[in-house]
Amino acid sequence: MARRVPAAVCIGTQRLLALILLSYPPNRESPFSNALCYCSHFGFNSGRTLCKFLWFSIESRLGLIYMKQCVNLFAVAVLAATANAQIKQTPLTGTWRVTEIRVTGPNARTISHPQPGLFIFTGNHYGALFIDSDQPRPELQPPQQKTPTAEELLATWGPVTAASGTYEISGNTLTTRPAVAKNPQVMAPGNVQFYTFKIDKNTLTLTRTRNRDTPVANPTTIILTKIE
Repeated sequence: MARRVPAAVCIGTQRLLALILLSYPPNRESPFSNALCYCSHFGFNSGRTLCKFLWFSIESRLGLIYMKQCVNLFAVAVLAATANAQIKQTPLTGTWRVTEIRVTGPNARTISHPQPGLFIFTGNHYGALFIDSDQPRPELQPPQQKTPTAEELLATWGPVTAASGTYEISGNTLTTRPAVAKNPQVMAPGNVQFYTFKIDKNTLTLTRTRNRDTPVANPTTIILTKIE
């Protein structure tokens, strides 16, 4: 005759076995194969009791796995939405390479093959670094070996233009507010620069028209090609 176990003991044992099964991670072998041995040892001779126990264990594990997957998907969706919200698209958003520089005035010239230069626009900020020359700049020796002369410093750093800050667009007018620049005067508080711009497919044409309230006497036009 099969021995009977008090109901309280059976319920407690079922909960204990459920915790044992749930403690196994999904990628490891679950001890379902030993369930019959457990149940036999504790007096679970009823097939109905065993089925209920196994179904409860399986349902609990599947529920935890499904919940974990939902949480992961939700986290990915939140990160994607946050990234899209932070990056505001504008006509200028992207990376542009300087391909031509047109200088007007007494020293008017066109630099058809300029040295490397990039403009990078995000949703609200920009960065510009280019070399106003078609010739490679002379290299400077380390100060420990040779102190550069004023002429050497001018030849190396004179053609370099560097600035970054925030920008706004209104029609075909680009307004920049430099926060940092090679020239301290350019990054002075309240300094604003105005450009007209035109985009033709992957080509951007920038012409500076004003520095704050002062019109530019001899505007420089920069032609750029979008690379990203």
